Amino acid sequence: MLCVALGIGIAPPLINLSTFVNDMKMIQYAVNDTSEFLNVEQLHNSEADAVIKNHSIEFKDVSFSYNEEAQVLKNINLKLSQDTFCALVGPSGSGKSTMAKLIARFWDVSSGDITIGGISLRDIPLKQLAQTVSFVTQD
Repeated sequence: MLCVALGIGIAPPLINLSTFVNDMKMIQYAVNDTSEFLNVEQLHNSEADAVIKNHSIEFKDVSFSYNEEAQVLKNINLKLSQDTFCALVGPSGSGKSTMAKLIARFWDVSSGDITIGGISLRDIPLKQLAQTVSFVTQD
């Protein structure tokens, strides 16, 4: 009877310890992610507004990777003419959303260039680009 009573009494503290360890691990991941986010390199931002003559978008040999391990886009060449509709179609994970986020300049390309009206995105101030490009996520 004594063994049963002790067994029943020790279970809740062990469950609490397990929960505590899991919570501490989640906190550690959150702190690491926050630290990484706060130390990310800022995008280059031009000072003077660019004169955009049209709103055609062109990808010129664009490559991109989120990290150094795997390239998401490789040597993409694409022209989206002004006043036209374009659909990017492909399986999940093929880079469609990444291409849209690159146009909105959430990130810079690893190599190549993206232009709007012949002007490189890097030469368009971020504020002007935000007024030019609208982006709605699929979520």
